[in-house]
Amino acid sequence: KHDLPSDQIPMPLEKMKGGPLTQLIMQLFRYGGVGGVSTLIHIAIAITYIRLIDEAIIWANVAGFLVAFCFSYVAQSLFVFRARFSMIRLTKFFGVQVIALTLSLSTSLLFTGAHPYFKVCITAILLPLMAFAIHKLWTFTEVE
Repeated sequence: KHDLPSDQIPMPLEKMKGGPLTQLIMQLFRYGGVGGVSTLIHIAIAITYIRLIDEAIIWANVAGFLVAFCFSYVAQSLFVFRARFSMIRLTKFFGVQVIALTLSLSTSLLFTGAHPYFKVCITAILLPLMAFAIHKLWTFTEVE
């Protein structure tokens, strides 16, 4: 039982429907959470690869990316966008990730003379926002 008055008892997350803006914000938080876990997976796999297999940074990052990508597609499909798996969506998802990375890196190049750390921050902020928008509007739309 709660010691709070009935109008102050927190509502379970699944019952908090809210308006479209609230739903979008919650979806962005889920997307960010999955992205954070994907990043940790990428790092963990890359470090493990370097320690156990080979010190080749490129192959370590390819391995990390592939495992993180698979996790991200599954988690984004189920948890964020609540969509069925399909080869079409998987292909779109991969294309969006590559396009968003290219766009965010290109955007960071516009800041000539800026500190490299600033450029990394621009990429780290723009990449997930661009990818989320494209996934929401194209990758995970209901029409296939």
